[in-house]
Amino acid sequence: MIACALITLLAFAEALLVMAAAVFGRQKAALATEVATPPNSDGKAKPFSRLPWLRAAEGCLLGAFLGIVGTMLGLEWILNTDDLVTYFGAAGIVIALFRGRRLLRVLVSLALLLLVLVTCTSMPALLVRSLFRSDPLRPAPAIVVLASSLYSGDTMSASAQFRSLHAYELTHQGSAPTILVANSRRDGSQAGLMRRQLRDIGLECRVEEMGFAQNTHDEALLVADIAKRRGWSTVILVTQPWHMRRAAATFEKTGLHVVCSPCREGTYDLGRVDMSGERVDAFRDWLHEWIGYQVYRARGWL
Repeated sequence: MIACALITLLAFAEALLVMAAAVFGRQKAALATEVATPPNSDGKAKPFSRLPWLRAAEGCLLGAFLGIVGTMLGLEWILNTDDLVTYFGAAGIVIALFRGRRLLRVLVSLALLLLVLVTCTSMPALLVRSLFRSDPLRPAPAIVVLASSLYSGDTMSASAQFRSLHAYELTHQGSAPTILVANSRRDGSQAGLMRRQLRDIGLECRVEEMGFAQNTHDEALLVADIAKRRGWSTVILVTQPWHMRRAAATFEKTGLHVVCSPCREGTYDLGRVDMSGERVDAFRDWLHEWIGYQVYRARGWL
C-alpha cells in the first residue's frame, strides 16, 4: 500500500512535468533549431540549452522522492538529520543541472524496488529475526537493563518501559536481586522511575544507577567495572530482541558472560510482521542494528 501510494505520487508529478514541458517548451524547441551558440573549433554549432528549470524541477522531484523513501527506511539516523527530503531535493537539483538525471532515475528505480521488497514481502521479518538471541534463563547477581529514551516530564519511552517490565518479571521470578541501569539523558533518571514503579506494584528489588551512557558500549564498560569490583562473572541482559545480538557481543568483549533475556517488542508482532507499516518498522530496526554492528566491529568493540 505504501509503495503503491508513493509510485502513484511520483508518476503524477512526472506527468505534470511532461505537460509543463509540452506547453512551455514548444517555442524553445523550435528556437533551438534556429538559434545557436558560437561554433566549436570544428565549425559545428552547439544546440541551444532547453528548459533548464524543468531539469531542475525533475531533479528536485526525484531527489525529494529519494529523501522520502530514505526517511521511511531509517536513513535519517545514519546521516544524523531530520530533514532528509530537503537535502536530497537540493542535491537532486544540482545533479540534474549537471546532466545527472539518468543517475537520479536509476536511483529512484532502485529505491522503488527496495520499497516494494520491504513493504510487500517477508524480507524484513527474515532480516530482523536474524538478530535475535535468547538464552536459557539461569540465576545471576544482577539484571542489566539497557537504557532507552526518556521523555520530558520523567516518562519512559515504550522501549524503556518494555525493558523495565521484563526486568520486573525476572526479579519476581528470583533470577537476580539487583537491577543495573544507566541513563540515556544527563538530566533524567530511569532508575528513579523504575524504583517508583516497583514501589507502586509492591515489588522489592534494588535498582542501582550506573550513570550516563551514550551507547551500548559505554554501558558495557560501566557494567564490566562494577562486575570486576564485586567479583561477578555473569549478568542477565535485557533489551529489545533485535538489539540483543550486538548488545551481547559488546558485553562479552569486556570478558563478561551474559544471559540474554529479550523483552517484548511493542511496535510490531515478531511472529508475523505482515502489515506494510510493521515491515517498514522491522526493516528500520534491522538497518539500524546492521550498521551499528559494522561500526562497533570497525572500532574493535565486538
